[in-house]
Amino acid sequence: MTLRILQLIETGGPGGAETVFASLSEALANRGHAVHCMTGRGSWLPDELARRQLDVELLNFRGAFDTKLFAQIGRAIDRHEIDVLHAHLFDGAVYAAAAARAKGIPCVVTLHGQVDVRAAGWKGALKRQVLMQCATRIVTVSAALRGDLAAAFGTGASRFDVIHNGVAVVGADNPRTPLRDRSMNETPDAPWRLLAVGNIREPKGYPYLLEAMAILGQRGLSARLDIVGEPDREGLFEALQAQADALGVSGVVRFLGFVDQPAALIAASDVLVLASTKEGFSLVTIEAMALGTPVVATRSGGPEEILVDGETGFLVPAGRAEALADGIVRAMSVPAHTSKIVAQAHDDARRRFSLETMVDAYEARYRRVITGTD
Repeated sequence: MTLRILQLIETGGPGGAETVFASLSEALANRGHAVHCMTGRGSWLPDELARRQLDVELLNFRGAFDTKLFAQIGRAIDRHEIDVLHAHLFDGAVYAAAAARAKGIPCVVTLHGQVDVRAAGWKGALKRQVLMQCATRIVTVSAALRGDLAAAFGTGASRFDVIHNGVAVVGADNPRTPLRDRSMNETPDAPWRLLAVGNIREPKGYPYLLEAMAILGQRGLSARLDIVGEPDREGLFEALQAQADALGVSGVVRFLGFVDQPAALIAASDVLVLASTKEGFSLVTIEAMALGTPVVATRSGGPEEILVDGETGFLVPAGRAEALADGIVRAMSVPAHTSKIVAQAHDDARRRFSLETMVDAYEARYRRVITGTD
């Protein structure tokens, strides 16, 4: 049965939630469903959806308690004769769920992280109450996030489903050659190529990663780090640049800013490093697994549901620069062992975190809420 689906997200990206939004919308359209997208204004997502030949309408989001936004969503539901509304992220989902309830259609909400959900005061409490009452089902992208949000909403975890994000996975054969054989007893001929991907935000833990780079240098190990992500507007980017200068690592750390298609950078790196202090899931981790790049990630929530330490990646404590440095050394020190981990991670990404698996789960969820068989 072909479904008429309204996909809605309050932001325009770039970011992990927006990437999932675009991939899911395109995949559903490719399966023959009629997909209409509503997004916030931004530097990436509206153009990306248009590039994928998806129908896009920009949200006129003016902030908290915007009744015009509620009306805009309602008009879109009527105009496209929507069967099910799927809203992503918290604020936009509040309006979407209320509009869907008013129009008598089901609404699935996906929360990708903790941002805004813990907003204090009566406004935050009212929004959480509206969402719980009006959303048909609420989905989180990891079990760890489900636990955090259940506490924030003051309800049981059973009120939330878990559907992991997925990415397109390359073929069954491992696409990478084995890691270059290096001795840990001498400086390698070429520096290790490290990569971090994520917008410059406090939860990404970049200060610890810069400290880890300094520790590697103190140990006489040669490494270069590229950081891919859009700079923030709160001064954190400038603070990181000053920290890199103070630590003496500015010569081996590059801030590349936003990169539209980072897959080539991921595939060309020796190690992907995730230094987050709090992570709802981590799309880039499964992208690296799919591309055959070993991952060092912190135990920050979502990564523990993706990686098995020593089997499909390397997990270290969050908020500890020394642990990050140790994890990087561990990933690089035994090439044959790491190559086996890379192969196992690639297989795991195909089995558990493929785009098809994610789309199957959402498609089944839509059908259940439409038919009332939840």
